Amino acid sequence: MNATEGASIVTEFEQLSAQKDAIEAEIAAIAEELTSGVNAPGLQGPLVDADGFPRADIDVYRVRHQRHTFACKQTDHKMVMKRIEQLLPQLFEARKAASATKMPSSGEPPAPTAMPVKDQATKTAMATVLEDVEKLAATKKPFAVVDSVQDDSPAAWADLRAGDQVLAFGTADASNHRNLEAIKEIVLRNIGANIRVLVRRQSTLTSAQENPSEAEWEAQELTLTPQKWRGAGFLGCLILPLQQEP
Repeated sequence: MNATEGASIVTEFEQLSAQKDAIEAEIAAIAEELTSGVNAPGLQGPLVDADGFPRADIDVYRVRHQRHTFACKQTDHKMVMKRIEQLLPQLFEARKAASATKMPSSGEPPAPTAMPVKDQATKTAMATVLEDVEKLAATKKPFAVVDSVQDDSPAAWADLRAGDQVLAFGTADASNHRNLEAIKEIVLRNIGANIRVLVRRQSTLTSAQENPSEAEWEAQELTLTPQKWRGAGFLGCLILPLQQEP
């Protein structure tokens, strides 16, 4: 991978990250509007009263519009996160290419050359993102595992996957999850609100089937929004305690 290709990948990653943040802000704003206050309509549920007439205490048209927008933004967020995940291996490769030092035949290190300001900023941004990912994987201890994820559920929209190992779920981590009770409490306190979830996921570049102990893992930061959906519960996934190796 040459420098131009690496810079292009980083630029796309930065744009996707900004897009992700903007979408998450919109999702949070809509969830706050629909779930706050007395008789809040919520993200799902009937908009008619017991007699079958439109509820008089809410703006039915706006609620329908906001619910539709919320669903669309969830889909957009899932697509952006999927593309970000696809770029991560290329980001690692770009960083390796950028850090590789070519030694001249004389054995002396090459003379430093000026780097354009834009290239410096791009390289710095890429290094920062990758460093954060590596730090998460190195400092957080997994304490739970995603056993299964239902299709078209809040967990699926957040891009949680079966096999993901949970590093942090909101404020819960390996030191305070109390046999996953903390996760239940966090979910119930945040219906319709975003929860930051950190997981580690087996790298698509390695295969753990032959030797799981040698599998490489990548840290992923996801945004999960507990809410009512067509299935049971508020997440649509099964999270189990991680069985620690002896």
